[in-house]
Amino acid sequence: MTNDGEPSPLEDFWTVSSLGQHNAAAFGAAVRNFEPFDLPVHPMTPPEAFTPLPRVRDDRTQRLFASRRSGRTFGEQPLPEKTLSRLLTAVGSTDAGALIPAAGGIEALFTYVFAHRVEGEFDGTICAYSATAHGLSIVGACPATDQLRRLFSLECDGEPQLIVMSVLYLDELRRKYGDRALRFALQQV
Repeated sequence: MTNDGEPSPLEDFWTVSSLGQHNAAAFGAAVRNFEPFDLPVHPMTPPEAFTPLPRVRDDRTQRLFASRRSGRTFGEQPLPEKTLSRLLTAVGSTDAGALIPAAGGIEALFTYVFAHRVEGEFDGTICAYSATAHGLSIVGACPATDQLRRLFSLECDGEPQLIVMSVLYLDELRRKYGDRALRFALQQV
C-alpha cells in the first residue's frame, strides 16, 4: 500500500494479472483465438543474417559463471570470441532445447551485444543475438568508450570489452495474454 491507502503499482500488477472466476473465461478465449502477427519481418529482427557462433558442448560455462567475481576494472586484452560464445550460451539454447522458456513459444526477450573490444569480426559493433541460431547479426557500430560510459553509467577503470543488454518486446505477449503478459515476460527474464 502507498501512504494514501492506494495499492502500490506492484500490488496492482499482481492483482490485475491474476486469474479468477471473473476473468478466466476471457483469458482462455484470448489464448485460443490468438493469431501471431503476420509481419514479413519481426520488428526486433536485425537487417543482416545471423552469423553462427561455435556451439559450446561442455559444462565450463556453468563453472565460469560459478567462479564469477566482482571487479571495478576491465581486462586489457580484447575478449576472445570463444569466451563471447560461452557467455552468450547462458541466454541461448543447447542441443537439448532452449535454456529460457518462452510463454506460448513467443520470444519476448531480445539480447544485444555491445562488442566494444572483442576479437574477430564483431569487434567494434552492436549485434543482435539469436538464441535459437546461437549467432550474432551486426546492427550497427559500437559507440566510443565515453559514450558507452554515459549510456550504461559505467564508473570503473579501463575500457569495457563487452556489454550485454536484454530488451523486452511485449506486443505479441500482450495480444495473446492481456494483463498477464508482463507476468510471463518476467518469468522469461
